[in-house]
Amino acid sequence: MCRLAAYLGKDIALEKFFSAPRHSLVKQAWQPREMQEATLNADGFGIGWYNAGGEAVSYKNTLPAWSDANLHGLGSSLIAPLWIANVRSATPGQLVHLGNTQPVTYRNLHFLHNGFIDNFQDGFRAKLLPLIDPDILAAFQADTDSAWLAALFHQHLGHCGNIETALRQTVTQLAAQAAARKVLMNLMVTDGHALYAIRHAINADCPSLYTLRNGADFPDAVVIASEAFDDDPGWRAVAEHQLISVDREGRISTLPIA
Repeated sequence: MCRLAAYLGKDIALEKFFSAPRHSLVKQAWQPREMQEATLNADGFGIGWYNAGGEAVSYKNTLPAWSDANLHGLGSSLIAPLWIANVRSATPGQLVHLGNTQPVTYRNLHFLHNGFIDNFQDGFRAKLLPLIDPDILAAFQADTDSAWLAALFHQHLGHCGNIETALRQTVTQLAAQAAARKVLMNLMVTDGHALYAIRHAINADCPSLYTLRNGADFPDAVVIASEAFDDDPGWRAVAEHQLISVDREGRISTLPIA
């Protein structure tokens, strides 16, 4: 399991999004409130954004978010209108190294997965292998279920060219392969212009996910997060088994997954 969050709106400093809120992702790294399968997110973290040239860039560390001495300087210096980030709790059997640290960035998209595929290494990865182009798999220097989900998503995106459609097709295909296997799969994607997120699970309860639009601390913006950052009454739970998208004007659209 992990905790994830994203921001889309007017320019803000990284620290305002990542570390300043009372229940920020940094706080959720050591004191999450709604995690199903773990108590800490101490196996690293990652932050994604887009530079002035529109290139997807990221900062990752395998240390816990609360112990990174670089964060204060980065947080007060980096400013952007879009942020995407997570704090990681590594699934047993999946190694802690930078290649396994999200976001997964490929073809100028940032991808996040909050959850796990039960016993992924025990047979299920072999089920996915014939479904994904080897050239796509070769681009992912990781062995986690999250990276393989990202690869499967890009496989569908290459065929359909639409992020929402590719996310829905990824979920549908995974359900067909899962059988009785437990799968937690909140997903988040951004292309630098919009945010897309899914709250979903198979044979399990969905991980938590919330949205905040025009909050007191985030005016003219939308925040999506695994757990609410504060007590703002504007936080709303995303309905289970739903896909949401957020555009540059802050409009939130909702679609059923199937």
